[in-house]
Amino acid sequence: MKCLTIGFVLTLALLVFAIPAPTRAEGTAVTKELADTYYQNCMGKPNPILSDKTKDMLCTCTAARMMKSLTVEEMRTMTQNDEAGRLALNKMLIEVYTPCMEFPIRDLVYDNCVKNKSNVPNFKNFEGLCGCMASETAEYVAEEGPQTIRNALKDNPFITDPMGPLMSSPEFQKASQDFTMSCMMKYRQ
Repeated sequence: MKCLTIGFVLTLALLVFAIPAPTRAEGTAVTKELADTYYQNCMGKPNPILSDKTKDMLCTCTAARMMKSLTVEEMRTMTQNDEAGRLALNKMLIEVYTPCMEFPIRDLVYDNCVKNKSNVPNFKNFEGLCGCMASETAEYVAEEGPQTIRNALKDNPFITDPMGPLMSSPEFQKASQDFTMSCMMKYRQ
């Protein structure tokens, strides 16, 4: 996932340098046109980890959240190698990227579940079990992921890939166990 995040930041950086200087002193809104350009660049980057469908959902989500959460100035600032740049990058990780990780997380959980089918052979509806676990986890990431990353950034303000800190957090681990048990009970037979 680290290469996914780095690709995301590089795509933003390419767009930022193509943006003309803002006409307002502060808070220039990210336009639909800029978000669409980001989306096209995002989709154009090869990513061996994500399916085309998941990549489309991730790129669509991040483009929409950029318009909602970032300004053009913040996008420019996040490319700087200083404290202001790091703060802008952290804002992007919390408010734009992490909530959109629900899509790759859904695939990751589902694929891992299916690959480990032999560990729980007593399920007739194994795809239902895996789908349940993937959906519950994805929903958790969309809702709780930003706060988890906000907390992780307090301990390490230089995180570049939120996937590791998110999935290794005690909150995520507990939620994953709860989802596994709940889904196993639901799809036991």
